[in-house]
Amino acid sequence: MLVPTLTRRDFNSGNIGDSYIAIGLQYLWEKAAGERVDWLLLDKFNNGKDFKKFERLIRESGKLVIAGTPQYNNLDDWSFWYDTNVWTSYVAKWGLQAYALAGGSGHPSPTITPERFAEYCMGSHKTRRILKIRDNHSVLTTVRDPHASALLNSMHMEHQLMPCTATWATKKRGIKKKSDDLVALVAPSAHHISHEAAGAVDDAGRAHAPRNLMKRLYLVYKRMGKNVVVVCHGLKEYLLLSGEIPKEDLYFSNDSHSVLQLYAQCELVVSCRLHGALPSYGIGNTKVQMIGIDSRGTAVQQFPQIGYSRFPDVLALHGAEFEAWCEATMSLEPADPAVVRRAERKYVNLLRKHM
Repeated sequence: MLVPTLTRRDFNSGNIGDSYIAIGLQYLWEKAAGERVDWLLLDKFNNGKDFKKFERLIRESGKLVIAGTPQYNNLDDWSFWYDTNVWTSYVAKWGLQAYALAGGSGHPSPTITPERFAEYCMGSHKTRRILKIRDNHSVLTTVRDPHASALLNSMHMEHQLMPCTATWATKKRGIKKKSDDLVALVAPSAHHISHEAAGAVDDAGRAHAPRNLMKRLYLVYKRMGKNVVVVCHGLKEYLLLSGEIPKEDLYFSNDSHSVLQLYAQCELVVSCRLHGALPSYGIGNTKVQMIGIDSRGTAVQQFPQIGYSRFPDVLALHGAEFEAWCEATMSLEPADPAVVRRAERKYVNLLRKHM
């Protein structure tokens, strides 16, 4: 079975969250298919060059899997070729059956409600037009957070609210829980955090907020006697935190496998990145706390064992209140592997039904 998939083609560069979405999706799809799957990875960043290069193979397969990426936002605010042209120039014209999987909402505010998000996006004619095209050509649509689900409900689009496929990235890679040696603090994306989330009026204040919070988190967990590592998925946040966090406790890699191996050594993962939280949870028997910087973070709510707080709310805590918040994360329930297995069976059955 040939499966053309729009994703980040290089799993060891750029945002490794994209990679985890695709890797977890591969695991679930292969389980559902029950046969050998040949993956044709199409780079979502090269403006359709791969579609021209592999046109015959894509057309013969008759399908296109779109793996994650916030697919749902007000397209008047921003849009990329894979938000619009991939649907109008390829899916619709070539008559492909689309699987839009693990899509999430995209809004910079961590406080916007699902209802307000849907209302805001529905105010855009361009957004409604593209969503209608998607609806006409999609065999299966899954979304990972309540904001995206609320938007599709407003459009009367059939979809399933499911955990993000990144949850199963470690299953595809064969990575299992190794130890509880570490507490990992995953830094937010340095260029995605908004002025609102940072409580800032300018860019200097916006940069100060993650430095401030990550340093305070680090110091509290160190005082608790924990072996702390601050994890950076991106080089920008590594450079931002250099000098704030001792270099021996500051970790950066965009090698997707290496970072998963680190998460397998954690008792607790406190993450400002969605795709630090979910792969860690998927390992099983790890405590996970999400600090949401925007609407995407609400995707962890598919697993109630994951703690959830908004970035500005945690940033506003100081002194005894802040220390109490950190201590409370140590009392979170570890991820239950049985919960992950049940979600896996549900996802596999859903894929199998639509293949």
